[in-house]
Amino acid sequence: MIYDTVIVTGSVHSGTSMAAGVLIHLGVRTGENKHEYRHEDMDFINAETDEIKGLFTERNNIYAQWMVKIPTFIRPIITEAANELKSPFFIVSIRNTKDALKTKRRSGIVTAADDLFVEFYKDTLKDNIKIARKYPHFIYDFNWARNNPQEFVHKIISVLGIKVSAEQITAACQFIGTGYKTIT
Repeated sequence: MIYDTVIVTGSVHSGTSMAAGVLIHLGVRTGENKHEYRHEDMDFINAETDEIKGLFTERNNIYAQWMVKIPTFIRPIITEAANELKSPFFIVSIRNTKDALKTKRRSGIVTAADDLFVEFYKDTLKDNIKIARKYPHFIYDFNWARNNPQEFVHKIISVLGIKVSAEQITAACQFIGTGYKTIT
């Protein structure tokens, strides 16, 4: 089955940018207003729930298959916009909390104190996994994917049922191996 709407989620610094970048290299569309390094559709950033519902409908009308990256709590979005999801598939990135915290510190992004970050990180992942399990989904470990790019890329191709070229597979694997910047 080919899924029309691919939702990449996890928590901040869990590796959602890597999964989103791989999907883009494999030809899965996102909006035209894409962040260069985070691979996020900027139209979804800071959008209110009603706007998000409209964006889901709009993207469904424009693209046969598309993806959106939402690296935060998805419950309010999915609860309100469930009727706008067209054959959704969830990809959930998980990562060791210590590694995510190291990435947060290296990124220079000022966020909550470390203990609050860890609590938020765990709560977000737990809730997002619970929601994703209600739909077809793939939950992966960031470190496994980073260390096994070919296996990860082929798994995404397999679970999504997409047809891609050898060049797209190579580009997606290279993105993980050499071109990926850990900015989520």
